[in-house]
Amino acid sequence: MNYTQSKIRSITQSIVMKSVISFVAVICSLFLINIYWASAQQASTKAVQEVFKKAAARMIAGDYQGAVEGFTKVLQLDPKNIDGYVNRGIAQLQLRHPNEALSDVNTALQLAPAANKNARSVLLTARGKCYFNAQRLAEAYRDFTEAIQLNTKNEDAYLQRGTLRVFLKDYTNAVADVTQAIHLDNRSAQSYFVRGNANRYLEKIKDAEKDYTEAIRLNPQYIDCYVNRGTVRADMKDFKGAIEDLSHALRLDPKFLLGYSNRAVLKFNSGDYRGAVEDHSVVLSMDSNYTPSYLNRAMAWQSLKDYNRAVADYNEVLKRNPQDIQGFLNNTSAVSARMNEQNYTSVSTYALRGQTRIMTGDTVGACEDFQKALTLGNNAIYNLISKYCNAPTTLLVSGSAFPRSLQFYPRDAQDSATMLIEGTINSPAVVYDSVYVDIQKNNVAYKRLAATLSSKDGKAAFSFQPKIHAELSNYSLRLGVKNATKDTVLAVRDSIVCGDALLVSGQSNIMLGETWNAPERRFLRTFNWGIGDNMWAMANAGNEDKIGGVGAVGLQIGSSIASQYKIPVCIINGGMGASTIEQHLRIKQRPFDPFTLYGRTLLRTREAGVLSSIKALVWYQGESDAVPNYFERFIDLHRGWKEDYSALKKIYLVQIRPSDCGQQDQDSLRDMQRGLGGFSKVEVCASVAVPGHDGCHYSPEGYKALGTQIFRLMARDFYGSSDTAGIGSPNLKKASFVTKERREIVLDFATSTTTTLIVPHDTVGGVVNTPIKEYFFVDGKSGIVENVVAVGNKVRLTLKQPMDGNLHKLSYLPNMYYNGMTVVYEGPWLTTQRGVGVLTFKSVTIDNP
Repeated sequence: MNYTQSKIRSITQSIVMKSVISFVAVICSLFLINIYWASAQQASTKAVQEVFKKAAARMIAGDYQGAVEGFTKVLQLDPKNIDGYVNRGIAQLQLRHPNEALSDVNTALQLAPAANKNARSVLLTARGKCYFNAQRLAEAYRDFTEAIQLNTKNEDAYLQRGTLRVFLKDYTNAVADVTQAIHLDNRSAQSYFVRGNANRYLEKIKDAEKDYTEAIRLNPQYIDCYVNRGTVRADMKDFKGAIEDLSHALRLDPKFLLGYSNRAVLKFNSGDYRGAVEDHSVVLSMDSNYTPSYLNRAMAWQSLKDYNRAVADYNEVLKRNPQDIQGFLNNTSAVSARMNEQNYTSVSTYALRGQTRIMTGDTVGACEDFQKALTLGNNAIYNLISKYCNAPTTLLVSGSAFPRSLQFYPRDAQDSATMLIEGTINSPAVVYDSVYVDIQKNNVAYKRLAATLSSKDGKAAFSFQPKIHAELSNYSLRLGVKNATKDTVLAVRDSIVCGDALLVSGQSNIMLGETWNAPERRFLRTFNWGIGDNMWAMANAGNEDKIGGVGAVGLQIGSSIASQYKIPVCIINGGMGASTIEQHLRIKQRPFDPFTLYGRTLLRTREAGVLSSIKALVWYQGESDAVPNYFERFIDLHRGWKEDYSALKKIYLVQIRPSDCGQQDQDSLRDMQRGLGGFSKVEVCASVAVPGHDGCHYSPEGYKALGTQIFRLMARDFYGSSDTAGIGSPNLKKASFVTKERREIVLDFATSTTTTLIVPHDTVGGVVNTPIKEYFFVDGKSGIVENVVAVGNKVRLTLKQPMDGNLHKLSYLPNMYYNGMTVVYEGPWLTTQRGVGVLTFKSVTIDNP
């Protein structure tokens, strides 16, 4: 992917997400229309009606603070005015006050007659929007769904649930929801826009273009539609149409900086270099520090053969010290080598400026740029050096024999690693007699190694093997050649670390997350194979579409290890959203096949040099599977892990939880996963009781909580932690009737350390308040257990009446929903004293006394 393409996509994605979050602005007036009937009935005086009309006028005019004040006066005069509450809530939402908005809409719901389903449907839709804007996605989804159940003709509820599904990347169901909204009301530009977004992500480009076109027909002022249709047209190579769309957007908003930048990229791609220069110049007149436009304008000047202006723009790029093209992809600012008082951060920009300087006749300056690019590891520049630069002294390396910036080395039994620094130097004997490497640790001189140069056929080989220690230190090196009077730097590498490597894999819940300022994140690494030039990157919590993404669970584990045990960590994430276990299987005849998930992951670990050093693996997968053949496929997968990852000591398998992710027999699959703890090196971890679950995925805090839960187990297993009480997920060992009367059952849970089980009081799980006793099922039936008590690692169930002498089966937790409802079960949970959930089980035989 080139730089200009990536900017087009990132801008488009930001617009799509902005439109998803800001949907409430489009429908404010609808609330006033749809619910105004209630105010007309409730208003007790003309004074209330007059105040309400003034507040409504402020709302429609966009004066949301004035609307809040106006509706507050309405409520002071009429404390039971439903419209006053709901419309004040919507105004609060526009002011980015989601909690205040939620409070108002909840009050409106309490006041609304239970028998009036249509009114409650509208109010639930409003509350769902409040939840959505507060990022409480599970509650939002439930409210939209309940609103639809109450009124199947509530097109707004379909639209909002579809919008939420786009946000959750559930694009197919999003299309279905919004299509239904359009069927009910085909006059909504917002509906076509949202469906266009979903179709675009489904790569149904023509359908997306049709939807954006219809949205524009309905609302010719819809800027976001022009921008997104322009991007779709660019994907279709219709650059003329794409430019026309962006031009229309800019006529609507002449200060839309990213619109000019995007249009400039499109003009460049279509060969209109002069137009690209003009648009980038407009961007820079609006923001003189917008570095990407300097870089892109430089390339446009270069295409116009105006090399002096191109060099001037490259100078501006380098003056601002960006991470340049490769750095943008690498998504990190860790590479900051400033050895010898030189700045080596802009490898690609140096290469581009060097080529432009050649065209201006500045060969000396060009060769300086080429040498700096080569110094940073751009070996492709060597041909230009050979062509334009006299008697160059250059470093030639191949494979992994020379460190790269941000590289990770796995530690050995002595808590160290050996860096292999070797290669050949071209034409060294002409002026130089020795080669050296200076190593710094945290920017302080650490070690210097040197060797005499011995030339053969104009080249001299060298090899150094210094050790670095496993600690929270970033090592950097400078390789050079010298004689009595001259010292030339040939290579600079920065931010190299040594530590432990782990692997995480599965489907979306091991992939997703949002990056935060995790402790010691600068010491976390991952390796991207096949993207860029086998790049090392700082780890972040982004998903599989983001360079350096390891998922929030992996990032939390790595950050916790680095922070608490002062060891850098490399995390390789081999997961893929919505993947089945079959997609993860190893092909015996070609285990390194890059077109399989298993093979690609294996290749990445090999290319990163950590294949034989992976100590732990976290596996969170199963939402896309059913019970048939799962066990057999896990056997195959487990066998492959053991064969290929020779240092693997522990596999942490996360048991899935009740969810609405698509599978049907998930309680049976959970029980099967519970039994996989009998496999060598496998420990099963519960995901139940982890907070922030939205019915399928988790909030950022939820992913962090799961990562912390797994980290405690790793700390026990690998780092000698004594904090072990209640950190594992208890697994049912056996269930037994206590007496011949068969009215009491004791559940004995296997735990490796001291564990005190906690039976919760009736708690709110999502929108449902329910006792946990209702979610122990005897022979598949609820309502049989009268009381639940825990003592240590045992739980005693008292039944409402004695059972007969037949064999009986016991299950814990429903398949998916709360009893008698279509709401995903979210608690209460049976946990340890540390809040770790007990593994769910199904149809366990109750032993006779």
